[in-house]
Amino acid sequence: MSEHYNADPYSLSTKVRKRFREVKKVEQQKQKADNHIKDRYGLPASLSLLEEDEATAAEAKEEWARGKRELAAEESNKRRRLAVDIVSIPASSSKTVHRSSKSKPPSSNPVDALRARILGNTARQSARRTL
Repeated sequence: MSEHYNADPYSLSTKVRKRFREVKKVEQQKQKADNHIKDRYGLPASLSLLEEDEATAAEAKEEWARGKRELAAEESNKRRRLAVDIVSIPASSSKTVHRSSKSKPPSSNPVDALRARILGNTARQSARRTL
């Protein structure tokens, strides 16, 4: 305790300032890295990034894996719905298809029938625009 009172105030102040500069330098480097990440990914400036440690890294990996599983499930459901729609479109629209004398006979493959119908519609719309 007496060493504290008898110590040179200049040397104590020098130690404190040195420590402050070291901490400030580290904080500025972290801020610069955070700003670089925010600029790179277009994140808002008001967003505060977490410190990188094992717990946050593990949590982020788990969140990423969960998101990836959800996306895969959503894509799978979308593909199933599209497959059902593709199969059901030609069957439900076969009564409403207007064929000209130039068109090909109906195809047995639903995908080919849909493709032909889309191409025919596109050709009609293009012809209307040029008139």
